[in-house]
Amino acid sequence: ESTFIELRCKEVVNILDGRRLGHIIDMAFDLGSARVLGFIVRWEKTGWSRCKSSIQLFIPYGCLVRIGE
Repeated sequence: ESTFIELRCKEVVNILDGRRLGHIIDMAFDLGSARVLGFIVRWEKTGWSRCKSSIQLFIPYGCLVRIGE
């Protein structure tokens, strides 16, 4: 059991390559069935330039492997 505030502190990591995708900023759910559809993560893309670009990624709930430390 967890609250949304606690989830926002969690970092999302791609288990295939270990890339850190960012932190949860929002969640999507279906009001009709009261089911969580997925999480929205802010991924800060950095490169060789000094500019950072922020992209929002949608991670479907079915793609989650684990929530925790």
